[in-house]
Amino acid sequence: MKYRTKLVLAFLALAVATSALLYSGSARASKRAITEQIRSAVLSIAITAADAVDGELHERIRTEADMSTPAYREIERDLRRVRDANRRDDLHVAFIYTMRKVSGSPDVWAYVVDAEEDGEDKSATGEEMTWEDQYTEEDEPLVLGAAYAEREFTRDEYGYWLSANAPVRDAAGEPVAMLGVDISADHVIAQQRALARAGLVALGVAIVAGAFLSLLLARWAARPLAVISGVVRKIGDGHLEARVEGSPKGEF
Repeated sequence: MKYRTKLVLAFLALAVATSALLYSGSARASKRAITEQIRSAVLSIAITAADAVDGELHERIRTEADMSTPAYREIERDLRRVRDANRRDDLHVAFIYTMRKVSGSPDVWAYVVDAEEDGEDKSATGEEMTWEDQYTEEDEPLVLGAAYAEREFTRDEYGYWLSANAPVRDAAGEPVAMLGVDISADHVIAQQRALARAGLVALGVAIVAGAFLSLLLARWAARPLAVISGVVRKIGDGHLEARVEGSPKGEF
């Protein structure tokens, strides 16, 4: 293999490796930044909404029959205001609801107030929920009194989601329930994929540019050696008067 070819391959390999490392690092950083931004936003919504719920009023709601009471309707109305105010292009709150632990079942919770309009998606008071398949091993379990947002987006048959929870407190400041906020993260995933595609395009451009520059650098580095090699061949053929034109100092 010619020396110049070796230089081209070496420069090209360096350019590809550098570009790939930069792309990988920037992709991870942008994904992490977007996720943390969304986590912070949805957690803020959950905490703000939970603080607005009257804990004493919330405690009056115990059975499905209570869904027709003024207490239920008032909290339902307040939750819908929060939900509708946060249905934006950049952050879409799909569901907002309150829940309390089922007595004697530490991992089972039951809906109390669901802001969803009447229909198949609305959960009734007392309807149990479990966290099966919702949290990964890195996620923390839902704890009464502790505000928390999922670390990663979850996916089901309906799309991508991210949830946050915050405590609902009574007049004494004691947690009596948890408020949950589920955001539809499909637009966030689409944004991440768009950034990834843009990064791949940039990576491709960088590789093409690197190949072109590698060829130029290899030609520039090998040209003096080609001149010296030509002189050496002339001397080998008996032309002892052959000399290297210019100043080859430092070429080797």
